[in-house]
Amino acid sequence: MVKFPDFLAKQNTDSYVDLDEFSFCAYNPLSGRERIRVLLTTNLLAFIIKGKKIIHHGEKEIHINEGEAFFAQKGFHLLSDRLNKANQYESFIFFLDDRLLTDFHKDYSDVFPFNSPCNTHLPVFKIPRIQQLKSSIISLPKLFQDYENNKKHLIKIRLQEIFIRLLESPCGREFSEVINSALDLRKKDLVQYMNENFLMHADLKDFARHTNRSLSSFKTDFSKAFNETPMAWIKEKRLQYAMTMLKNNDNSVTEICFEAGFGNQSHIIKSGVPQ
Repeated sequence: MVKFPDFLAKQNTDSYVDLDEFSFCAYNPLSGRERIRVLLTTNLLAFIIKGKKIIHHGEKEIHINEGEAFFAQKGFHLLSDRLNKANQYESFIFFLDDRLLTDFHKDYSDVFPFNSPCNTHLPVFKIPRIQQLKSSIISLPKLFQDYENNKKHLIKIRLQEIFIRLLESPCGREFSEVINSALDLRKKDLVQYMNENFLMHADLKDFARHTNRSLSSFKTDFSKAFNETPMAWIKEKRLQYAMTMLKNNDNSVTEICFEAGFGNQSHIIKSGVPQ
């Protein structure tokens, strides 16, 4: 079962449901602007119904506007801002198990020319407004609210219908690359992944798993790539990031510590970074 994330389950939601291969949430929080940081352990597909979301990826900002959507791969350290006035944000969110994507890939590989995974594409894929998707998306909450009477396979068909619409759209080629990349079990580029995700609140086992390596293989490959241990490199990168934030940001030291991946400000103070 794909378990619905605790950080969203605690928020105000209209509905959410966990099924074997995916979970769904109609997310309608009461509060205004909100920053979310989370390590995705499953793939995510989100449709912005009202409001706006900004996803931060390294130095890049990806703006997802009302009517647009995005797909984020598992293993991605998602840092995002929800921009809206209270009661004026709504999104429909799917958390997708690999089994669902594998089945879809297998069932429709003869219909759609799935392209090879693109090693340079971002782990977040922005999906523009697609008019043909509107009716399928708007009907989702009602379908899930009565999911006990709607057979699981019917709900899965509706989700596959959305995938098909995406593949038939102008962004279909890129979306097929995204599906292939999400299912790619080859080792990920370690240098690229670590430079994009060193702020992630995770231990070495998490980094190893999300780069498709065993822990011992991760440590060996890391030492070869960076010529130092993972923990030493991660600490230094986070300190550099914190220094930049302290010089160019009005946030408090505590806020910057959290942003830089440290548990508390003692890590920065002990390292000689001024308060």
